[in-house]
Amino acid sequence: MGRVGLERVLDFISSVNHRHLVKGCAAWVLTLCVAGVLWQGADDLMAQNAFKGGCVPPLPEALASRQDLWGQCALRQINGPSYPFFEKLLPPLRYVNTAFRHYPVVLSVPGAPVKARYVASGSAINATAGTNTWTDAGFPVIFRVGKDDEIFGEDVSRLAVPAWQVKGLVCQNFSLVNGHEPRYSAGNIYDTLCQAECGDTARSLLLAGCEPDLRPMIRELLAYEGDLLAFHNAGHKLQLLADYYWITGDRGLLLSARPQWTKEAERILKDRDPDNGLAPREKYCGDIDTLVYSLAASAAAWRG
Repeated sequence: MGRVGLERVLDFISSVNHRHLVKGCAAWVLTLCVAGVLWQGADDLMAQNAFKGGCVPPLPEALASRQDLWGQCALRQINGPSYPFFEKLLPPLRYVNTAFRHYPVVLSVPGAPVKARYVASGSAINATAGTNTWTDAGFPVIFRVGKDDEIFGEDVSRLAVPAWQVKGLVCQNFSLVNGHEPRYSAGNIYDTLCQAECGDTARSLLLAGCEPDLRPMIRELLAYEGDLLAFHNAGHKLQLLADYYWITGDRGLLLSARPQWTKEAERILKDRDPDNGLAPREKYCGDIDTLVYSLAASAAAWRG
């Protein structure tokens, strides 16, 4: 498709009367929302019954088994596996494998390479991690309160969620940026660009109204070629670019980035495995080198 042809396609998309689409979908959206609430309630009830009825093996039995006993039990639920089922089996998601346990909040000006960290419980700034998978920066400070010098935030049930948490999440995403490159994390071995996760970050910031700041980040994501996950990356690059256009209507970035996304589209069209049509074997993920046929990579490429 030539440049003129592409511009005509974009003109057609922009001319669609979205008001009629919204009216036509409103009833379906309401129906799906109600169904989702009812479904979630059913999942909660079934999870409670599973625990009361002794369906779920205790932890020692689950660990000793050569089969996934909890997974099999979850599959036997009427609606299949659900969050309420696993909620009581797994530790809280706030914990990390560091001495300070709670997730650290990254503190920095946008794009700065050096990050301070504020432990989410409020217990410390620049707390020492005590593990070789995290890096330490700055001078550690621990906050203690009361006559017994209790570490602040040790009892999470006594903490209140700040009212500025949504705005804080936007600031946190910008704090993870190094230069114009969005990063998966900071201060540990995942302080690097990962296509899917960093694309989600860019998409979230885009929805928060940060369009001007997102353009250079998207260019970094489109230029990324690392980690031997070519098809995985190709699909997520195209998805992000499509989302950017549908949210902003900005055809300038789409047209200027044409060499990059054309290359990714051609990769998906021409380089699939001729025997099965799937994406060829790639690394299982960024930090596991085993080569596999990844349905996730094929699905990402298809959506892109």
